Amino acid sequence: MGWALASKNFNKCNALLRQHGRAGRAGLVAVLLTFLVSACASSQSTEGYEEVWDPIEPLNRAVFQVNEAVDFMIIRPISATYRQVVPDPLQEMVTNFLRNLKTPIILVNELLQGDWEGAEVAATRFFLNSSLGLGGILDIAGYGNPDLAYRSEDFGQTLAVWGVGDGPYLVLPLLGPSNLRDGTGLVVDTLADPVTYAVDDETFDWVRLGLTAVDTRARLLDPLDEIKASSLDFYAAVRSLYWQNRRSEIYDGNPPASDAFPDFEDFEDEDFEDEDFEDEEIDDSSRPTVSAPVPAGAFLSEATPPVATTTLAATNILILDLEPLRKIDP
Repeated sequence: MGWALASKNFNKCNALLRQHGRAGRAGLVAVLLTFLVSACASSQSTEGYEEVWDPIEPLNRAVFQVNEAVDFMIIRPISATYRQVVPDPLQEMVTNFLRNLKTPIILVNELLQGDWEGAEVAATRFFLNSSLGLGGILDIAGYGNPDLAYRSEDFGQTLAVWGVGDGPYLVLPLLGPSNLRDGTGLVVDTLADPVTYAVDDETFDWVRLGLTAVDTRARLLDPLDEIKASSLDFYAAVRSLYWQNRRSEIYDGNPPASDAFPDFEDFEDEDFEDEDFEDEEIDDSSRPTVSAPVPAGAFLSEATPPVATTTLAATNILILDLEPLRKIDP
């Protein structure tokens, strides 16, 4: 029922946008930008240990659980089958083709950000891969050339470069982690994508969307499984990783150092007088050290560093695991 209603509403919006053409889309983009700037003006997230501002966490967690159920029942099985059945070279061609379709909007965002070098890379990639790369299925530009490697750019990153804050963290239905700024950027990119104007076909849009979802999920099968298995709170882990990844993308892989720890002033030489310590001797008689030989086959416990000599203190005691010796010599 929910899927049918969502599909019906999407088709109505899409038909309305196609009916009004570019003017209608431009008007919607303007409304979204106005809403975004006004909403984010006083709700920028702070950098540091408080990574993500999540004021509607209960609702986000509920949407996250629904997304997890849909992923478990539908998206993950399809993606796993796709990765197992489709040969790796063909999977790479699909990835290259989808990235080439995204390159025009990447070029637009590079120009909006004032990144002329990035715009030149995007334009070069699109020209070479669309021609010599047989429509983009071959990454001719990036093959063996790191300077022309693929780099994703979107309007969410453009807004960040313009100084717009993250806004509240959001978990979008089916689309996953986002925030107010990036969610608005996703809508703007979708409406302003030149490919949607060049190929005015609803079937093509749905096929492209489906391939993008399956290709992305297939490449994230192992990483997400490892994160889910090793994290105590999968929701919090995904939220933190999303924030870190977006921060890295905004700064083109070179984010500034975090301000999580305060800067300490350098100690001046006059703060300490060396003569106070010249003749001072440290008395270790009250803290005798003991050298403990490690029997063959014994292993150090993970509770302490693997050293054989330590000081007898309540907080630093060498612990030996003699279980292997019991098994060898009962």
